[in-house]
Amino acid sequence: YDIVPIAEKEGDQRFFQIVLTNHPKLDRPCLIIHQLGNDGGAYGPRGGAPVTLGSCSSKAARWKVDETTGEASSTFFSDDDGNENEVCMTTGWPFLQMGAFLTPNGEVPKTVVILNEAKESANFAIQDQDKVIVTASIPPRSIQTILLQ
Repeated sequence: YDIVPIAEKEGDQRFFQIVLTNHPKLDRPCLIIHQLGNDGGAYGPRGGAPVTLGSCSSKAARWKVDETTGEASSTFFSDDDGNENEVCMTTGWPFLQMGAFLTPNGEVPKTVVILNEAKESANFAIQDQDKVIVTASIPPRSIQTILLQ
């Protein structure tokens, strides 16, 4: 991925797009913030909302990046009264986090890493489009790496 500055600024705050550079099917898509289906999520420095791939021209593709910590956040959910409602980038619900990566030079083409921060086990399913590839459970406070062909 590349973190690309965009011309838009608010005061001293610069904004960036996070552009995926090696996707096999899409031409340079951006990470965009995505509203949870149940209108859930939490605002503030520890709040979060999931991300997905989308158009770089979308306002949802505008990110603040803290150049010291590397943390990305968005004010996409700002309200009409001007309240920013800043949320951090996350890839799952607050206790079950997931990241997936293409590994073209590795043993297998895809790697999925799952982190369960909760005190309880969590069940999950991994889908490739409409096909379920894996269903499993992850123990409390653990991390799993899944290699997919």
